Amino acid sequence: MSLPTWSLWAAAVLLAALYARLIVARNRRLVPPPVLGRDGRPLPAHTLRLSDGEIVAYLDVLPEDPSAAGHSGSHPTIVLIPGADGIKESFRYQIPALGARHRVLCASLRRRFAVEDSLDRMVDDVRELAERAGADELVLIGQSLGGAIALRFAVRNPERVRALAVANSLARVGYEHVGLNRTLLTPLAMGTTRYLPTFAGRLMARLWSRLDVWIFEASTGGERVIEYALWTGPRTVPSSVSRAR
Repeated sequence: MSLPTWSLWAAAVLLAALYARLIVARNRRLVPPPVLGRDGRPLPAHTLRLSDGEIVAYLDVLPEDPSAAGHSGSHPTIVLIPGADGIKESFRYQIPALGARHRVLCASLRRRFAVEDSLDRMVDDVRELAERAGADELVLIGQSLGGAIALRFAVRNPERVRALAVANSLARVGYEHVGLNRTLLTPLAMGTTRYLPTFAGRLMARLWSRLDVWIFEASTGGERVIEYALWTGPRTVPSSVSRAR
């Protein structure tokens, strides 16, 4: 005697709900890999209480050579600003490399906002971080949303910016790039990375990359880009936080 169709659908819905509950709980438990120093040990993190009471974690890396650029106030300090995911671990491959010869600051973005806050609130956060570190002259490197923050900082504080680099960012909002990939395939690719088991998400990320749908990285560093997506992207940061930013 076969089960009614509605029973099969109900069972499928229950299994899907259970899976979603388990995978969301898994994502909440995920911890981004630490940023390692040149000796292979995790770099110590500091905390900064911002002027409105929000607390953010940051890294302050000094070069081993005291005469290296960025070690003293006479040289610019590199400030790395992450994207909407907003965690300092986004730059875990770049920080030790840049820190070999320069002083490097990198803070996670704030998670809470007041109703009246605008992008300038996060720009002020960068200023407060630099002031806390005693860094007067800055080289700003912003990724995605961090690029917009860096651009705005440079507009407001041109005398403090020695150089500016933006990666995967926007100078204005437009819709010329919207097409099949943007409206359907990219969200699907991101969903498979976020909600599948890690091994399956890694395999799917490689597939989407080969299809030029998402990640777009065929170089020898491609695996690091995939690891970035798995461990420092939306799997470890709630989408509500990224949307608020």
